[in-house]
Amino acid sequence: MVYNVDYALAPEQPYPAGILDGLAVVAALKPDYQQISLSGDSAGASIALAVSQLCRSMGICTIDSHLLFYPTLIQGSDHHGKLWDDRRIDIVPEQRPAMHRFYQLFEQLDTIMTNYYVDGQSLDLTAPLLSPLLADPHAFKRTTVLIGEFDPFRLQAEAFIKQVGLANGDAHYVRYGGMSHAFLNFTGNVPAVQDALEMAAKLS
Repeated sequence: MVYNVDYALAPEQPYPAGILDGLAVVAALKPDYQQISLSGDSAGASIALAVSQLCRSMGICTIDSHLLFYPTLIQGSDHHGKLWDDRRIDIVPEQRPAMHRFYQLFEQLDTIMTNYYVDGQSLDLTAPLLSPLLADPHAFKRTTVLIGEFDPFRLQAEAFIKQVGLANGDAHYVRYGGMSHAFLNFTGNVPAVQDALEMAAKLS
């Protein structure tokens, strides 16, 4: 059974509204299901991880598995730091300037989206609900990350799945060559997307 949660969206309804919507859905469903998995793409994946943390800490349930498409995992990160260093990504030399400009664009978008998400609230962006990369990795059981080779969030996703895998021994990481952020938008047009969906069904 799959439920698609129409959670509150920022900036009209900023943090933590979307997380609380997800939490309410899980709390309502828990009496009817022995196992619950959470999934999301991009910012939705971050919200799923926040809901998972709250479910665990509040004693509602332990989420059975996490399926994350190109997740955003840290807010307010250093855009000059290792999580945004596109020099760590292999690419043919003549295409590196284009990739660098692409990363620079996403750095700007990252700041804009964070501002939308918190909407001027004075918050600690290193809080685990806002930045799951900084959460206790033991909280995330059976975690799968699917991401594109040239996604600017790739480095943070790799850092996240590494620490979750070391903590729990039950993590999966799938990287799709030639793909970038939001590749699910190409469903029906790019074979890699169909593969990602089939892989997700097997691992969820």
